[in-house]
Amino acid sequence: MSQDRLKDIANIIDGISTIQDLDLLYEYALLQLREVTHSTAGSIYLCEGNDLVIVYTQNDALTTSDRLKTLRIPINESSLSGYVAYTKKTLNVPDVRKIPAEAPYKSNSSGDEKTGFTTVSVLGLPLKLSGN
Repeated sequence: MSQDRLKDIANIIDGISTIQDLDLLYEYALLQLREVTHSTAGSIYLCEGNDLVIVYTQNDALTTSDRLKTLRIPINESSLSGYVAYTKKTLNVPDVRKIPAEAPYKSNSSGDEKTGFTTVSVLGLPLKLSGN
């Protein structure tokens, strides 16, 4: 990822600090991040106990993604999203079908199975709210 893209992402994150309504915050942040990364879809997860739960999702290819709201992902190194939450490190996977065998994480296709969407690449960014 280029330095310019990283700066764009940092500016978006700085810009969201003034938004008080959580639904507007999720919508704005995800829309801006998807625009910068040229992404068809994206989701925002929150930690709930030892799991991640999807609280907001956008997808240009699907009319609804409500089926993802029931998806729970353990916070550990076994999945892409769980790895990002567990390690608190950014993860850029250009092709989920080509994850090296030695990587601690694997692509979790349960979201694709529920929606019919096909995930190709993943950019996971850990975000920590102040005070948490």
